[in-house]
Amino acid sequence: MGRLAHHGDHDAAIKLVVHHCPFVDGAYDEGGAYWGAGEPLWRAIEPDGDVEFFLRSKDRWEVLEDVRELYPNAEIIETPRERWFEEFLAGYEEAALWSSIDTIKNEEGEEETVHLDDGYELHEEAKTKFREDCKNFCDFAEPQLRRAIDCNGYKAVEAGHDFWLTRAGHGAGYWDRRQLPRDLRDQLSDAARQAGSRELYIGDDGLIHQG
Repeated sequence: MGRLAHHGDHDAAIKLVVHHCPFVDGAYDEGGAYWGAGEPLWRAIEPDGDVEFFLRSKDRWEVLEDVRELYPNAEIIETPRERWFEEFLAGYEEAALWSSIDTIKNEEGEEETVHLDDGYELHEEAKTKFREDCKNFCDFAEPQLRRAIDCNGYKAVEAGHDFWLTRAGHGAGYWDRRQLPRDLRDQLSDAARQAGSRELYIGDDGLIHQG
């Protein structure tokens, strides 16, 4: 279960990236290794070396303490955007689908309201638009997003979630995240609102499109 750890000199002044590992299908990491239920999974890796190990911890602050106990002279460096962007995008997509509804005609020709997360799939063009919107937002607000993701109890998936909710004008979003400092909530909320809202609908092909 899990993956093998690779450690080096624990007193060495190495550089480590520490990032959250999202689970797929409940208890598997992105590479397919099974970890079982429990606290979130984190990975510490030396970009220019051989050190790599995994930890279970409730939040980033707690896992950083554990890493520093193992490697007291290590420098924790910024997580590359490609490591957290996919989580951000996944959170954005999840919020977009569960918070959106559309009216369609059923087999009897009657109109009915459906939730877009009820078995409907995104059209490839909609997936592309989702990715483009998230990339543009991250380009615009990356310093603020990095600050947010470093806050206790807040991850990239929540940041993506809040991007959709805030830009769509829902009753939740960046502005009411108590994990974030007030100034950061305001900055991210303003940035998301400037991005404008988006509408989703089910096309004649039965797939979700973005208007």
